[in-house]
Amino acid sequence: MELRYDFMIYICIALVILVSMFFVLFNTKKKGYKDGKKIAGLDYVRKTGYFKFKMVSFRILSVLSLVSLVGCIVFSCFMIARPYERYTIEEEKYSRDIILCMDISTSVDELNQSLMGSLKETVKDLKNERIGILIFNTTPVLLCPLTDDYEYVLSVLDQVDESLRARNTYMYSFWNDYDDLAYDYDYISEGTIIGNEERGSSLIGDGLAAAAYSFTSDDPDRSKVVIFSTDNCLEGIPLVTTQEAADICTKNNVVVYGVGTYMMYDDDEEAMKKAVESTGGKYYREDYSGSMKMIVEDIEQMSGALIGGTKEVRDYDVPEGLFGWLLATTIIFIVSARVLKL
Repeated sequence: MELRYDFMIYICIALVILVSMFFVLFNTKKKGYKDGKKIAGLDYVRKTGYFKFKMVSFRILSVLSLVSLVGCIVFSCFMIARPYERYTIEEEKYSRDIILCMDISTSVDELNQSLMGSLKETVKDLKNERIGILIFNTTPVLLCPLTDDYEYVLSVLDQVDESLRARNTYMYSFWNDYDDLAYDYDYISEGTIIGNEERGSSLIGDGLAAAAYSFTSDDPDRSKVVIFSTDNCLEGIPLVTTQEAADICTKNNVVVYGVGTYMMYDDDEEAMKKAVESTGGKYYREDYSGSMKMIVEDIEQMSGALIGGTKEVRDYDVPEGLFGWLLATTIIFIVSARVLKL
């Protein structure tokens, strides 16, 4: 604990000396009597228990009143001197940029739906990171550019989640009055199937390459991460292969964490694992329990993800303890003075 105004201590010492001198001067026994009456048998009275008790009480209360008065002055002076404690606060600053890159072809719907809940919880735990959302089928569509507006990110994830559920309900229903579901279904379909007739669908490499080019910062201190969900089952003619997209990621310092479906073909899975790991990331399968949690833990351990924030020195007044002592000594002085009838 430190004091803002040290000079108040010297004032306190001077006041304590003055109070002590006052008590010494005005409590010195004087010879003779004034406004009193002499009584006989004083030696006998002094030997009685009642007199002894009163004298002991008087001495204790006198000392107590003196000490408590001095305490009041001391604690008051210390409070006026403004005690404080100094803390050095270093605000941690995360420098991650994360793109959620989702293959929204129907064969990946189950995987994407199972990831939605974990993704939302992950977003809620983010601090100072920027996050974006990209979906793709034939053509990549950036639903949400990199932002730290997590409420907006969650609203986009909710819409993607509702659209996935609506599509599954719409596709497996024999009813014809599902206009509202068709509207929700269009949220993840519009734009992502442009050129489908000529180029086909599930163009995995194009989606990953688009995610790599969606990062807006060239700051070397910022870690760039892609969370990539797909079955890596190519059904068309891509502009770049999955491995070529992974090479683009490596060139741009983008680390890819891939999650594949449990229904993947062995060759597709092996190719995706090789591509993902070539970026320095990891590959997970949908049937691994807690895949999303494992991905988040791995991202947290990435080197360079946490950079030192600015250090700030802050002073906080701490009068609480002294005020408690001042209150206690004041009460003691008032009570003892009342009993002594000072």
